[in-house]
Parts: sequence; C-alpha cells; structure tokens
Amino acid sequence: MKSELDEHIVERLALLGEECNELAKEVCKIQRFGLTPLNQDKFIQEMGDVMAMLGVCVEALDIPMDVLKVAHDAKLEKLKQFTNY
Repeated sequence: MKSELDEHIVERLALLGEECNELAKEVCKIQRFGLTPLNQDKFIQEMGDVMAMLGVCVEALDIPMDVLKVAHDAKLEKLKQFTNY
C-alpha cells in the first residue's frame, strides 16, 4: 500500500536528488579531466551538500540511526567483496 508523502518530505527528497545529481556531475568531470584543484574543491562542496541533505532526509523520515548503520555496514562489506576497496 502506497502512503502519501507530506509536501515537506517531497521537497527534501527532491533536494536530495538534485544534490546527488550535482555530485555525480563532479565525479564525471574528475573521471574525464582528472583531479584538479578546482574540480576537487567543487567535489568536496557537493559531497558536503549531499551529506547535509542525507541528514535532513534521515531526520524528516525518522530513520533510526541503528537501521542506517546496518545498511551502511552492509554496503562496506559488499565493496570489500566485489571491489578493490
């Protein structure tokens, strides 16, 4: 059953998506042109923006930190298993 989202949550999710897209754009620039002082600064700024919006969304959606930690740790384990991480 689909639940209706409050307009404030919809807005926060839209902002998170926007920030994720901006971060992805900076990742692509680094992959294409290499790491330069300018794109490194922009990359750091966008990572901070994404982190901020993740925090806002975690709070807005009332996601327990222990549940988020389990998902976080599971991702790190997958990285160890399937990548050179």
